[in-house]
Amino acid sequence: MHPLLTKLGVSGEIQDFFGISELNFHYGSSVSAEFFEEGFHYVPAADQAWIWNTNAGSHVVLTDSVMEAIAFLSCNRHRYPRLHNLAFVALGRLPGWLQLAEINARFPQRHFILVFANDLLGRLTDVYVAAALRNHVPRLFWRGDKVEIISRGRALQFEANDITLNVFQKAFGIRTCCRTIKPKRHASFLILLLQQPPQP
Repeated sequence: MHPLLTKLGVSGEIQDFFGISELNFHYGSSVSAEFFEEGFHYVPAADQAWIWNTNAGSHVVLTDSVMEAIAFLSCNRHRYPRLHNLAFVALGRLPGWLQLAEINARFPQRHFILVFANDLLGRLTDVYVAAALRNHVPRLFWRGDKVEIISRGRALQFEANDITLNVFQKAFGIRTCCRTIKPKRHASFLILLLQQPPQP
């Protein structure tokens, strides 16, 4: 077990599930890597995704970082009694079309769970990733105090505080079959872990 993760309250079971020995994670076969230390977290903008448990049964959890995936499972372990049913994918700082096309090919007919930040950028990432996984690649623009989304030959504007994946799906008539999960009072599950009292 890794002492820093243990200090954050990540159980031995979850550390074993992810096969953690060091807190650096390589994204695909590229040189891009994520690093986590006390007071430091670097997430790459990678061409490939970090993928764990490719043979999972039914659900694929997509995050922006491996540490967010670990934190998500640590905070939501009770929801998933069968860990072998979960695959995890970290996309890095800048999710791209090629990454998502690879995810579609590797995980056909799976349920996708999107775990991105509980802020505007995270909600826009939900929209982009969910639509791209269903072969609709939206274009996103900032127009003054509004967000403009162009998809399927239409351009619609939304108040920044109102845009969610659900709002996008209803406005464009798209069913992505993706679910989003966010912490209620924190920007991310990793921040939630970091702000808890350290474990002895």
